[in-house]
Amino acid sequence: GGGGGGGGSGLVPAYWVERYEREAGKNWELFYRRNRDRFFKDRHYLQAEWADELAPDGGSGDAAAGVAAEAAADAAEAAAEAAEAEEVEEVTACRAQLSQASLGGGSGVRVLLEAGCGVGNTLFPLLRAMPVLTVYALDLSATAVGIVRSHPLAEAGRVVAAVGDLTEGSLPPELSGCAADVATLMFVLSAIAPSKFGAALRAVRSGLRPGGAVLLRDYGAGDGACARMEAGREAKRLDASAPWLVRQDGTRAYFFSVEALRELFEREGFETLECAYAHRTTANRATGATLSRTFVTARFRRPASDALDAEFSAP
Repeated sequence: GGGGGGGGSGLVPAYWVERYEREAGKNWELFYRRNRDRFFKDRHYLQAEWADELAPDGGSGDAAAGVAAEAAADAAEAAAEAAEAEEVEEVTACRAQLSQASLGGGSGVRVLLEAGCGVGNTLFPLLRAMPVLTVYALDLSATAVGIVRSHPLAEAGRVVAAVGDLTEGSLPPELSGCAADVATLMFVLSAIAPSKFGAALRAVRSGLRPGGAVLLRDYGAGDGACARMEAGREAKRLDASAPWLVRQDGTRAYFFSVEALRELFEREGFETLECAYAHRTTANRATGATLSRTFVTARFRRPASDALDAEFSAP
């Protein structure tokens, strides 16, 4: 349900802000129950983009290509907006200017932590392209985790997937052995309440080995989708002073500036390797309407000298 009118201010009433936070898990669970694994396309572009971190062990993985599936004719605003974002991502692969510093010291990536794995659109293309890769994965939605666990590559023992909430500040017990070379945050941080960003990053950090990297892709400040949401009839903004909005289905989206994102990660003890905007224009094939999209692509690193968490373990 929607949050009612905001008296023309576009600001969602405090009651609804609290309710969306309380029901975050439920709303994503409903999203995956409705869409199962049909909604997002596999993200084959990751290797093209982060070639150093995700170099295949033999042969080249699937290159960036393909078009996202057409959204159903009467898809809700939320589904249309997200599908559009995914289509842009899928088609263009957003080849950000990532530096060439190799993180694996030539040894390659063996363990990946996928925080907010959804139904596996990031992890399964990587598993197919990288035969020695093991993935630890978590998501808020039990339905999404169930879909991941039932995949043949998961049943073969290459994926440890668990239901978990990053905002609790730690990984679920099933993932306690994770010391990943790389962690991915794909359109995950934006779905979390800003007051809990720090806890989410601490959870991710706890699953990374010293020297391990975080690869992030998310919505950027100035994204046309943000302006379009705010132009809608119903109140959408959850915070008068922050670009934090709610979609029709109750799921939320935060639009990051590179400065804010960098500051956030550095405050939690990460080093910034890359943090930049990627601009794209997407076209609706049915209507011909275009939308200017802004994403942020970033790489951060847990310091190699960071053997102990004492300094950053405060709640």
